[in-house]
Amino acid sequence: MKTFYAKWMDGVVLLIFAGVLAAAALSLTKKSGDAYLVITSPDGEYMYPLGTDAEYSVAGRIGASRIAVKDGKAFFVDSPCPNKTCVQSAPLSTNGAWAACLPNDIFIRIEGGGSDTDAVAY
Repeated sequence: MKTFYAKWMDGVVLLIFAGVLAAAALSLTKKSGDAYLVITSPDGEYMYPLGTDAEYSVAGRIGASRIAVKDGKAFFVDSPCPNKTCVQSAPLSTNGAWAACLPNDIFIRIEGGGSDTDAVAY
């Protein structure tokens, strides 16, 4: 019977594997932070908590757009654009969700608060 002797490279591989396993365990148990509404306009970028109900007026290229946060969801209330596609868009509540009023150059998105699963593996 042959005896197994660990070589120094075996130790390096074992340490790398342990580090990857520890990082995966930490990422799964990490608490997600608070979600924020980020509004980008020609005047700059603004960040508001998604947990506080409020309404904001943001100046754009063709006028002021009104954006509301209610029950943890952000949405366009009104905008001076001609077809109002932004007002008809669904409320945003998940990390990475976004909506835009292109004629008025206003972009809103949700950041933080964790993320939903993008794909499922079988």
